Amino acid sequence: MGFLMTVIKRSSTVLLAGLVCAGFAMAQDTPPEPKKKEPKTSTGKKKKKKKKAKAPAVEGEPAAAAPASPAVSVAQAEEDTGLDKKFVSDAKEKPTKRYFRFEFKQHPAIRMGTWFRMNFRLKFMHDFRTFDPEIATDEGELANLREFRVGIEGYVTKSFEYRIEREIRDDIAELFDVRDRRTLALWRDVFVNWRRFRKAQVRVGQFAIPFGLDQLHGGTEEFAYRSLIGNYLAPGRDLGIMAHGKILESRINYQGGLFLHDGWKAHTKDHERSG
Repeated sequence: MGFLMTVIKRSSTVLLAGLVCAGFAMAQDTPPEPKKKEPKTSTGKKKKKKKKAKAPAVEGEPAAAAPASPAVSVAQAEEDTGLDKKFVSDAKEKPTKRYFRFEFKQHPAIRMGTWFRMNFRLKFMHDFRTFDPEIATDEGELANLREFRVGIEGYVTKSFEYRIEREIRDDIAELFDVRDRRTLALWRDVFVNWRRFRKAQVRVGQFAIPFGLDQLHGGTEEFAYRSLIGNYLAPGRDLGIMAHGKILESRINYQGGLFLHDGWKAHTKDHERSG
């Protein structure tokens, strides 16, 4: 009986050890369970922006536009476009569908395509004055009409410019009964200018003889009036032909011409031309 109990105990011990070994072997054969991914929280970490991929350049297509270059000088703009500085903006404007058009950007103008422009001009200057105490003589007039001019100017293609201007202050003074200084020089600038090359231009018609710097400009850009000595010495306008231009990036201007007379200011008491 004692021997039987010993055998049973040993067999149970062997059986228990076998079950333990079998369970350990099964545990090694089973794959491990995958770990669950925890959701990411936005604590202190910024999302990275996705970079846009640049499309590769294709042969035959123009490259991307480069950044705008700094503004060029007026002289360079005139050289590139072939137009005078007052018309340079015409070469930069966007194309339009209307061939014949009327516009009012700087002056009332008629345009035809890109080759014709006609600006309508009006120059008006009227002086008002008073005295204290009042003077009843002719010197006490309150108004003096100095100029009233109408005209047109523009270009026909990039090679030819024109200007026509007439003084009508005598007619306006009679119409409105105002005081003015009579003049016989009714036609002012009437000329055509060929400017195919900016450095060598030719002007034909009636225009100011190139004498006296203040007489060759508008007269009201820097001062209200031109200098008194310039008004007496400058010959004024006359019929002729003149070569002129600008060189060395407009640092040097030259003018030289041949005229029919000595200018409309160099006349006799009977208003006859001299020279």
